[in-house]
Amino acid sequence: MSFTRIFLILNFNNKTNIRSNKMPILTEEILNQGKSINGFWSNKQLYALGLSEIKKGWKTEVLGKELSSDNINNFLSLKNKHLKHKNISISNPYSIDIEVKKSNENHILLSEEILDKGKSIKGGWSMAQLQVFGILELRKGWKSKILNKEYSKEEISRFITLKDKHLKKNETSSRSKSYDRLGVVNLDIPIVEQYKNKSWIDLKTTILKRDDYMCTICKSKYVELHVHHMTYPKGKFIWEIDSKFLIVVCKECHEKIHDKELNNEN
Repeated sequence: MSFTRIFLILNFNNKTNIRSNKMPILTEEILNQGKSINGFWSNKQLYALGLSEIKKGWKTEVLGKELSSDNINNFLSLKNKHLKHKNISISNPYSIDIEVKKSNENHILLSEEILDKGKSIKGGWSMAQLQVFGILELRKGWKSKILNKEYSKEEISRFITLKDKHLKKNETSSRSKSYDRLGVVNLDIPIVEQYKNKSWIDLKTTILKRDDYMCTICKSKYVELHVHHMTYPKGKFIWEIDSKFLIVVCKECHEKIHDKELNNEN
């Protein structure tokens, strides 16, 4: 055998070994193989693929990436392991629906009807009620985050029990009549909570700065100052308003404004 032929054979064998040692690439097909019977992946599976944090766009980080066979095998072996605590029988797919129902018998889907049952006499909900469902900050679209999700019977019961608890006695006094025009605003968030919302606080700070921290009526400074709505935004939250309809007034002038409105109504 000639030297040239021996060299070619050795060179071919080396290339073959290099190819065989190349790590597999993660494809959509492999990802789909690792999907649970619920159609998702567990965090442990995704960590096995080298992800340190699960966030939006994680797929693009791992697809097409070279991974060791051990990593991929570990990813596939973890399939459905996270479902064990739910008592789902993987060997018998026909028993899944029945067993899931059993595990969720103490949970209820949060519906519009249940939400309405928890509404206060003012037509809204308190922050304490919404915190039961994990809403820690009131923002537009909060309803969609909790509607049709499962909550325990205890959580639903607590939500309804807290109805009207946030209403103070003085809110039923005659002075509250002067705030009837608040009825035009969006009450998906209770009006009391709207005034605590970061969006309103930020807008209020902007108006105070604009009016140089001075009452626009009596020109007082270094006193308790309020931001007064000359009108309220129909169908919107109190901060969704043109700033030209907001003015800075001192506490005394603010009370006079509302006393005048009350007298006009009477």
